[in-house]
Amino acid sequence: MARQKKKRKPYNGIQKKQEKNRQMQNFLKRIRYLASLCGCEKVYDSLPPQEKFFIFTMRSQILPPKTQVGHKVHPVILKNLHSHIKQWIKNSKVPFGPNQEMVIQEDVMTAGRTLYNYILFLKKDLFPEAEKFKEAFEPYSSLFEKDNNIFRAYDACLQILSQGMSFPNHKWFLFENTYTTNLSYDRGCGGYQVVVHVKKPMVKTITINSHNRPVYRLAFSRVNDGVFWLYVPSEPFRPAYQGSKKRLPIYIQAHAINRLLQRIDCLHYIHILQQIIYQINKPEIHFCDSGEILFAYYLMERKLGYFVVDIINSMVVLRTFLFITQDLTPESNKLKELAGLAREDISYWQIDRLSPFAKGDMTKSSKLKNLFKEAGINQLFDMKKHIGKNNKTILIHEKLEAFISPEYGEMEDSEQLTVDSEQ
Repeated sequence: MARQKKKRKPYNGIQKKQEKNRQMQNFLKRIRYLASLCGCEKVYDSLPPQEKFFIFTMRSQILPPKTQVGHKVHPVILKNLHSHIKQWIKNSKVPFGPNQEMVIQEDVMTAGRTLYNYILFLKKDLFPEAEKFKEAFEPYSSLFEKDNNIFRAYDACLQILSQGMSFPNHKWFLFENTYTTNLSYDRGCGGYQVVVHVKKPMVKTITINSHNRPVYRLAFSRVNDGVFWLYVPSEPFRPAYQGSKKRLPIYIQAHAINRLLQRIDCLHYIHILQQIIYQINKPEIHFCDSGEILFAYYLMERKLGYFVVDIINSMVVLRTFLFITQDLTPESNKLKELAGLAREDISYWQIDRLSPFAKGDMTKSSKLKNLFKEAGINQLFDMKKHIGKNNKTILIHEKLEAFISPEYGEMEDSEQLTVDSEQ
């Protein structure tokens, strides 16, 4: 039997009017606050009510992103992008005013820009005292014109989203930051709108372990400025690289991207992918006794793992990704030396990924904390503050503490080594 839909309560005209009035009062309150930071609150208070109403009707907004003509972007991607942008600017603050007070970025971009547009388009034929008010608002308008903090912060937001949403093996999303203005009735009205461009990846086919594999060029996408294909300095890779080039193009396998996302498993992919490029200029390289080359990966200034690198045809190829505790890494060697944790143990206890450290209860055990600190991986626990609060805690510390080598730390009873493999 089909469920009957609940009847919606009628939303009458009075309710709509009251809601619109609440929106207007809230928006104008934000405008007044920004005007007060420049010493213009009395000028704003003296505006006639009808002018304040006009200010509200011409308010600037964060408009939904649109796709460049001839490019195809799924509507869900555009919707998610719009949501990310609004969330970002609501949670960010920028310095504003002569005293550089920290203000919510959304307020400056919407309410602040609205007041600036109103001042800019004031004309005597529309408002008799327009010139007087325009002059009185001069401290605000001149500051808004010169203050680039707002737009730098917004571009930085778009930069991170563009880099994070782009998959080197799929497509690059390039953003053009625009401000649209409607000059009907000689009054400014518009908003910020991102125009999304799509660029295909640069792909090459190379031979790795006797198999032909596609590899994809890493790039840096810049707002309003296209995509820049990346190079890495050749010096850190010597003597594995013996050529004469000072910098080498850098590529990545799809397998490496998949492993990276699997092992940094409790953070949003936007934050994970865009971090790769920040280690390009000064790569931290480790040479293993087995001949493997490891390229350290940092996220939020904390080392989380390594890419396994191949030097092929004067190209640096990121072949796969190893979490910091996995076999081959210097830290895994230390774990084996200190506590006897071998490759199979790391996998069995599922400490070959970020979630047990960021969401687990291992910090309850001083023994485990000391072990991971001595092995050089205690920074993994710091990632807890970067994940959502509603994540379920992973219960692991008691059994793992009982499992590690009795030579490490103090063991009260040999029976603690018993492990229930069914759990």
